[in-house]
Amino acid sequence: LQETNIKGEALDRDYEVQKTALAQQLQAMYTAGDQSHLRLLLRQEDPSDISRNLRYFEYLNSHRMKRIQKIDKTRQDIEETRQAAAKERLSLASLSTTLEEQKKALQSTLDAREQKLGLMKTDLRSQKRQLTKLKQEETQLLSKLEHLAQQREQTAILQDQNPPSK
Repeated sequence: LQETNIKGEALDRDYEVQKTALAQQLQAMYTAGDQSHLRLLLRQEDPSDISRNLRYFEYLNSHRMKRIQKIDKTRQDIEETRQAAAKERLSLASLSTTLEEQKKALQSTLDAREQKLGLMKTDLRSQKRQLTKLKQEETQLLSKLEHLAQQREQTAILQDQNPPSK
Protein backbone atom coordinates (compact mmCIF):
# COMPACT_ATOMS: atom_id res chain seq x y z
CA LEU A 1 0.00 0.00 0.00
CA GLN A 2 2.91 2.33 0.77
CA GLU A 3 4.43 1.59 -2.64
CA THR A 4 1.09 2.31 -4.30
CA ASN A 5 0.73 5.56 -2.36
CA ILE A 6 4.27 6.63 -3.31
CA LYS A 7 3.58 5.81 -6.96
CA GLY A 8 0.31 7.78 -6.79
CA GLU A 9 2.06 10.81 -5.30
CA ALA A 10 4.74 10.70 -8.00
CA LEU A 11 2.06 10.48 -10.71
CA ASP A 12 0.18 13.43 -9.15
CA ARG A 13 3.36 15.53 -9.20
CA ASP A 14 4.10 14.52 -12.80
CA TYR A 15 0.52 15.32 -13.80
CA GLU A 16 0.77 18.80 -12.31
CA VAL A 17 4.10 19.44 -14.09
CA GLN A 18 2.61 18.32 -17.40
CA LYS A 19 -0.49 20.48 -16.97
CA THR A 20 1.68 23.49 -16.11
CA ALA A 21 3.85 22.95 -19.19
CA LEU A 22 0.81 22.68 -21.46
CA ALA A 23 -0.73 25.76 -19.89
CA GLN A 24 2.50 27.68 -20.51
CA GLN A 25 2.55 26.57 -24.13
CA LEU A 26 -1.06 27.62 -24.64
CA GLN A 27 -0.36 30.94 -22.89
CA ALA A 28 2.58 31.56 -25.24
CA MET A 29 0.39 30.84 -28.25
CA TYR A 30 -2.23 33.22 -26.95
CA THR A 31 0.25 36.03 -26.33
CA ALA A 32 1.72 35.53 -29.79
CA GLY A 33 -1.31 37.24 -31.18
CA ASP A 34 -4.79 36.90 -32.49
CA GLN A 35 -3.69 36.12 -35.99
CA SER A 36 -4.48 32.64 -37.15
CA HIS A 37 -1.84 30.38 -38.57
CA LEU A 38 -3.54 30.52 -41.93
CA ARG A 39 -3.42 34.34 -42.03
CA LEU A 40 0.28 34.28 -41.09
CA LEU A 41 0.96 31.79 -43.85
CA LEU A 42 -0.96 33.76 -46.44
CA ARG A 43 0.98 36.94 -45.63
CA GLN A 44 4.24 35.21 -46.44
CA GLU A 45 5.49 35.82 -49.91
CA ASP A 46 8.45 33.51 -49.99
CA PRO A 47 7.33 29.86 -50.53
CA SER A 48 10.26 28.61 -48.44
CA ASP A 49 9.03 30.76 -45.53
CA ILE A 50 5.56 29.31 -45.95
CA SER A 51 6.94 25.77 -45.95
CA ARG A 52 9.15 26.50 -42.97
CA ASN A 53 6.25 28.07 -41.04
CA LEU A 54 3.96 25.15 -41.89
CA ARG A 55 6.60 22.76 -40.63
CA TYR A 56 7.00 24.86 -37.50
CA PHE A 57 3.22 24.88 -36.86
CA GLU A 58 3.07 21.13 -37.47
CA TYR A 59 5.88 20.62 -34.99
CA LEU A 60 4.17 22.78 -32.35
CA ASN A 61 0.83 21.07 -32.92
CA SER A 62 2.44 17.62 -32.76
CA HIS A 63 4.28 18.57 -29.59
CA ARG A 64 1.06 19.91 -28.04
CA MET A 65 -0.82 16.71 -28.96
CA LYS A 66 1.93 14.55 -27.43
CA ARG A 67 1.70 16.58 -24.23
CA ILE A 68 -2.07 16.18 -24.16
CA GLN A 69 -1.74 12.42 -24.74
CA LYS A 70 0.90 12.18 -22.04
CA ILE A 71 -1.34 14.10 -19.62
CA ASP A 72 -4.23 11.78 -20.47
CA LYS A 73 -2.04 8.69 -19.95
CA THR A 74 -0.84 10.07 -16.61
CA ARG A 75 -4.43 10.74 -15.57
CA GLN A 76 -5.35 7.14 -16.46
CA ASP A 77 -2.34 5.87 -14.49
CA ILE A 78 -3.43 7.95 -11.50
CA GLU A 79 -6.93 6.47 -11.69
CA GLU A 80 -5.53 2.92 -11.95
CA THR A 81 -3.24 3.59 -9.00
CA ARG A 82 -6.14 4.92 -6.93
CA GLN A 83 -8.21 1.85 -7.79
CA ALA A 84 -5.30 -0.45 -6.89
CA ALA A 85 -4.86 1.40 -3.60
CA ALA A 86 -8.58 1.05 -2.86
CA LYS A 87 -8.40 -2.70 -3.57
CA GLU A 88 -5.33 -3.01 -1.35
CA ARG A 89 -7.10 -1.11 1.44
CA LEU A 90 -10.07 -3.49 1.17
CA SER A 91 -7.73 -6.46 1.17
CA LEU A 92 -5.85 -5.11 4.20
CA ALA A 93 -9.13 -4.43 6.01
CA SER A 94 -10.24 -8.00 5.28
CA LEU A 95 -6.92 -9.35 6.53
CA SER A 96 -7.16 -7.20 9.61
CA THR A 97 -10.65 -8.52 10.33
CA THR A 98 -9.49 -12.10 9.81
CA LEU A 99 -6.50 -11.57 12.09
CA GLU A 100 -8.72 -10.00 14.74
CA GLU A 101 -11.07 -12.99 14.59
CA GLN A 102 -8.13 -15.39 14.86
CA LYS A 103 -6.77 -13.41 17.77
CA LYS A 104 -10.12 -13.62 19.56
CA ALA A 105 -10.33 -17.36 18.90
CA LEU A 106 -6.80 -17.89 20.20
CA GLN A 107 -7.51 -15.75 23.26
CA SER A 108 -10.66 -17.78 23.90
CA THR A 109 -8.68 -21.02 23.62
CA LEU A 110 -5.98 -19.62 25.90
CA ASP A 111 -8.58 -18.54 28.46
CA ALA A 112 -10.19 -21.99 28.38
CA ARG A 113 -6.80 -23.66 28.87
CA GLU A 114 -5.94 -21.34 31.74
CA GLN A 115 -9.28 -22.16 33.35
CA LYS A 116 -8.65 -25.90 32.94
CA LEU A 117 -5.15 -25.48 34.33
CA GLY A 118 -6.58 -23.68 37.34
CA LEU A 119 -9.05 -26.52 37.89
CA MET A 120 -6.28 -29.09 37.54
CA LYS A 121 -4.12 -27.22 40.06
CA THR A 122 -7.04 -27.07 42.48
CA ASP A 123 -7.68 -30.78 41.93
CA LEU A 124 -3.99 -31.56 42.43
CA ARG A 125 -3.90 -29.61 45.71
CA SER A 126 -7.00 -31.48 46.84
CA GLN A 127 -5.41 -34.81 45.94
CA LYS A 128 -2.19 -33.85 47.77
CA ARG A 129 -4.20 -32.98 50.89
CA GLN A 130 -6.04 -36.28 50.59
CA LEU A 131 -2.74 -38.15 50.14
CA THR A 132 -1.28 -36.41 53.19
CA LYS A 133 -4.40 -37.32 55.18
CA LEU A 134 -4.19 -40.94 53.99
CA LYS A 135 -0.51 -41.12 54.97
CA GLN A 136 -1.37 -39.76 58.42
CA GLU A 137 -4.15 -42.33 58.75
CA GLU A 138 -1.76 -45.06 57.58
CA THR A 139 0.78 -43.96 60.18
CA GLN A 140 -1.94 -43.97 62.85
CA LEU A 141 -3.17 -47.41 61.75
CA LEU A 142 0.37 -48.81 61.73
CA SER A 143 0.90 -47.31 65.16
CA LYS A 144 -2.36 -48.90 66.42
CA LEU A 145 -1.45 -52.22 64.81
CA GLU A 146 1.95 -52.08 66.41
CA HIS A 147 0.35 -51.18 69.71
CA LEU A 148 -2.13 -54.08 69.36
CA ALA A 149 0.67 -56.44 68.40
CA GLN A 150 2.58 -55.39 71.51
CA GLN A 151 -0.49 -55.87 73.65
CA ARG A 152 -1.02 -59.30 72.15
CA GLU A 153 2.57 -60.24 72.83
CA GLN A 154 2.25 -59.06 76.40
CA THR A 155 -0.96 -60.96 76.79
CA ALA A 156 0.63 -64.08 75.33
CA ILE A 157 3.66 -63.70 77.64
CA LEU A 158 1.40 -63.26 80.63
CA GLN A 159 -0.63 -66.28 79.68
CA ASP A 160 2.52 -68.32 79.27
CA GLN A 161 3.74 -67.24 82.67
CA ASN A 162 0.45 -67.85 84.35
CA PRO A 163 -1.07 -70.95 82.92
CA PRO A 164 -4.79 -71.10 83.39
CA SER A 165 -5.91 -73.14 86.29
CA LYS A 166 -8.32 -75.97 85.91
